Amino acid sequence: MRYNINGYDGTSYRKEQLRAIKILRKFFDPKDIFVEYELNKLTIDNEPAKPCTLDIAIISGENKLAIRLNGEDHFNSAKQMDKDGWQKIALEQNGWRVVDFNKDEMPILWKYDDISDDMIEEVMSKICI
Repeated sequence: MRYNINGYDGTSYRKEQLRAIKILRKFFDPKDIFVEYELNKLTIDNEPAKPCTLDIAIISGENKLAIRLNGEDHFNSAKQMDKDGWQKIALEQNGWRVVDFNKDEMPILWKYDDISDDMIEEVMSKICI
């Protein structure tokens, strides 16, 4: 499923996704931002890899940015950490730049409803634009 941010109703996505999107829209064209973006034809070393769904994808021409919002579940399970590692390899081998927003490193994105200048700076410094 491929949702463009222009069509979201605000009820289907996690709060941290909506906060991140609000910030990203300040720097990227909203038509290039996709939420819950499914990828089914990834490969690792030319072998099929498991499909994945990106929390946020930004696609502009040949540039592809995968943003993964990793809460506590991503660090409490060895199985999940292994899955995330293989997913990152697959994404990078298929031309994606991967940026992880981890809750323990960026709690501001999970914690607050209002978007502050500090939150914008923290998010954009991670993307390095």
